[in-house]
Amino acid sequence: MHQRSAQRPSSPCTHKQSRKPSRPPPWNKTTPAWHDRYAFRCGIEATTYQAVTATGLRRTRYRGIKKVHLENIVSAIAVNLIRLDAW
Repeated sequence: MHQRSAQRPSSPCTHKQSRKPSRPPPWNKTTPAWHDRYAFRCGIEATTYQAVTATGLRRTRYRGIKKVHLENIVSAIAVNLIRLDAW
């Protein structure tokens, strides 16, 4: 009978490679244009998070495109009412 070795074969993905990037990233976080774009995205992310947490928008309760569409509209109205109340 052949005995299996206790060692696993080494994979190239198991070890962290210390490579330097070949070029700098395409964004510069110090420019005002980047901050404006990021602020816009941050507002969208906050709205999405509020819709998911307040109305459970991540999973639908109904089947069928018309019912799901109606649920999304009601969820959007609920988020708008929540924001109006907080304003």
